[in-house]
Amino acid sequence: MQPMISPMKNLLFFLLIGFSMQLFAQKETFDLATFSPPAGWQRETSKDVVSFVKINNTAKTWCRISIFTSVASTGDINQDFNRDWQDLIVKPNQVSQAPLLQPVKTFDGWKTLRGTSNYVFQGSKSVAILNTVSGYGQVVSMTALTNGANYLPTIDAFFASVSVQKPATATPQTKPTPPVNKPATQTPPPPPPVPQPATAKPISGFTFTTTTFDDGWNAIQTADFVHLEKSGTSINLHYGIALDDNTRNDVVNSMWNLLAAGHYQSAKFYNYNYSTLNFPYYYLEADVTEKGTNQKHFVAFLVLTQQGIASAMEVVSASKAAYTQVFPDLDKLAAMKGYNRFAVAKSDVVGNWESTSSAFVQYYNVYTGNSAGMNAASINDKFQFSANGNYTSEHKGASGVVGNQQFFQEKYLGSYAVDNWTMSTKDQNSKTSNYGVYFEAIKGGRILHLQNQQYSGMQYHLMKK
Repeated sequence: MQPMISPMKNLLFFLLIGFSMQLFAQKETFDLATFSPPAGWQRETSKDVVSFVKINNTAKTWCRISIFTSVASTGDINQDFNRDWQDLIVKPNQVSQAPLLQPVKTFDGWKTLRGTSNYVFQGSKSVAILNTVSGYGQVVSMTALTNGANYLPTIDAFFASVSVQKPATATPQTKPTPPVNKPATQTPPPPPPVPQPATAKPISGFTFTTTTFDDGWNAIQTADFVHLEKSGTSINLHYGIALDDNTRNDVVNSMWNLLAAGHYQSAKFYNYNYSTLNFPYYYLEADVTEKGTNQKHFVAFLVLTQQGIASAMEVVSASKAAYTQVFPDLDKLAAMKGYNRFAVAKSDVVGNWESTSSAFVQYYNVYTGNSAGMNAASINDKFQFSANGNYTSEHKGASGVVGNQQFFQEKYLGSYAVDNWTMSTKDQNSKTSNYGVYFEAIKGGRILHLQNQQYSGMQYHLMKK
């Protein structure tokens, strides 16, 4: 849903400009968006959306790029994106995997956010991409769906061609943008300052257990949480806990009692009123006295839930005023979840890694109410990294009506190299792929995240087996 802010901001567009110029027609305008449609693609137009479709029956590949009429903004880019992800990606396409987000970008009063996710459509591994542009009280949205990597340059070039007009009565949004979760350098980060509380001790078993970010936050992986520290404010990013019938009835208080209450000898809770501005956050605030030291603090406690897993953030500040200066709204606090990331060494990836995602949709006859069958989709990715620098990978999946599903399977082998935040692979066809790579800490292990640096829709989220 998001027009890229400018062709000059898109490096891939530069690399492909000589090729892509001949593939695009003259500029045209739809609602607030002006863009260059890909030449030769089939055009589908309705009141609310313009789509461009390309199908290669021989290669059995396809692509659909869509741009939608503007709608009212919530006033926050993250909320706008989440709403559109559900309405334009999840519901119509049964996409179950959470999107991998790029940093928010700002241009002339507009904010843009892009997310991508893998899914299976009719037996082939596919990619869903959403670009959301939010500002001046309006949201302009773009999506791209494809099962062919060869279409990704055209998608990027189309997004780069889009410019967005300001509405007739335009007031830019002023809500602060969440910080960019980006490592400071491509070299091992220096150790952060001694954290508070004293229980935050790094674990062993991985090469990198600390990260220093560009904006000054320092992260330490511990056995029970990732501890963040900056200028007198600390955050414990507690590892996820599966909700059950008891904890689901009162999420925030249940998680407080399980994860945070034991740190304090007393707590005086604030009255906190939910509203449309903070729903659906689970949140509480308290003045506390720390165990062992008798020091007084202000604590904010936020719980995020996704697919039955609760992840809690415990923020410790000197006072409520000091806290609100750092986190003026809950969206900015929620964005700190992205600071759970650590550099990757070759010795840490040696072994077998795997991910599996699936989605199920049950259909019913609208007239009789009887079952009309179930549609299911699943994807499995496996990587094996050897100490000698070789790798193999296997990717397979299935989708369609249960009992009549279509399947795909792909295998690769070759060499790989890792350098802290990047990984490169060279397969049996001498094709080189470069990835952004990082570890996310979880209870008892880590998740290995890979995102193709040329095609952002190609991404993997792997657990060690």
